[in-house]
Amino acid sequence: AHSRRSFCEMRRSDERTMPPFILVIAKRVVRMVAMIWLIATAVFFAGRSLPSDPVTATLGPGLRDPDTVRALRHSYGLDAPLASQYANFLVRLPRGQFGLSLTTGVPVKDEIGARLPVSLLLAGLAFVFACLFGLPMGGYLVSVADTRRDATITAALAAVHSVPVYVLGIGVLYLFSYRLAWFPVLGGRATTQSWILPVTTLGISLGAYLARLTRQTVLGLLPRLNLLALHSFGIPARWIWLGHILRNAAPSVVTTMSIVLAYALAGNMLLEAVFSMRGVGQLLARAVLNRDYPLLQGVAIWIATAFLLLNLTAEIVALVLDPRIRGGYAAN
Repeated sequence: AHSRRSFCEMRRSDERTMPPFILVIAKRVVRMVAMIWLIATAVFFAGRSLPSDPVTATLGPGLRDPDTVRALRHSYGLDAPLASQYANFLVRLPRGQFGLSLTTGVPVKDEIGARLPVSLLLAGLAFVFACLFGLPMGGYLVSVADTRRDATITAALAAVHSVPVYVLGIGVLYLFSYRLAWFPVLGGRATTQSWILPVTTLGISLGAYLARLTRQTVLGLLPRLNLLALHSFGIPARWIWLGHILRNAAPSVVTTMSIVLAYALAGNMLLEAVFSMRGVGQLLARAVLNRDYPLLQGVAIWIATAFLLLNLTAEIVALVLDPRIRGGYAAN
C-alpha cells in the first residue's frame, strides 16, 4: 500500500511539473498508437474473413489440385494457426515489415514506395486547390451573411461535400471524359491534362468543406469583437480584417486546413481507382481483389497512420496558435 501511494504521488508530481500541453500531446500520442494497433488488428482479421483466400484468388476456380493448394498455402504461411500468424504480424508491425506481396513477390514497403509519389502529389495539389477555393469563398460568404445569396451558396457547398468523392469523380469522369471528351479517360503520370479532373474533383469537395467551416468560424467570432468601436476609431476595414478578425480566426482555420489535408490524403484512395491513377489507392484495390493479405495490411495501416499523424499535427497546431486552448488545459 505504501509503495502504491508513493507511485501515485510521484505520478501526480510529474504531471504537475510537466507543462499541461506537453502532457496532452503525450496522451494524444499514446492514443494514436493504440488506434493504430486497433486498426491493424481489424485489418488483419477482416482480410482473413473474406469469402476466398490468396490461394483460390491465384489459382482461379478451375485449378484446385490439392497438392498445389497445400504447397501454396505453406509458401504463403497460411497453414500456420491464426494466432501464430497474428503474433508474427504484431512482432513485425513496429518495424514496418509487412512481408512480400503474395501476387508480385515484391516487398510491401517497395510496392507502397513506388506508388506513394502519385498519391502525395494528388493530395498536395488537391489541398492547394481546396485552400485557394475554400478560404476566399468562406470570406465572401461572411461578407454576404444572412442573405439569399449566402443561403444558396452554402446549400450548394453542403450538397457538393455530402456526395462521396468517388461518386463525384464518376460523375465528372462520365461528363467530361465520356460525353464531352475534353479529358483523357485514364489518369496517371502521362500528361498534365490527365491530372486536371482528379485534382479538381477532390479539391472542390474539400474546398466546399473548408469554405463552410471558415464561414462558421468567422461568424462565430464576430459577436465577441467590438467592430463598431474599431470602425469609430477610423481603422480601415482591411486592417480590421487582417489585424482582428483573421488573427482571431487563424487557429481554428489552420486546424481545419490540417484536417482537410488529412482528408485529402485519405480521400484520394478511391478516387485513384476511379481515374486509374497508379497510386496507393489503386494498390489497395488490387490487394482486395487478389486477397493479398500483406499488401492489404501494409496499405491500410499506412493510410491510417498518415491520417492519424495529420490529425495529431492539427491538434498540436491548435495548441501552439491558440492560447485559449492552452489556458483551458492549464486550468483543468
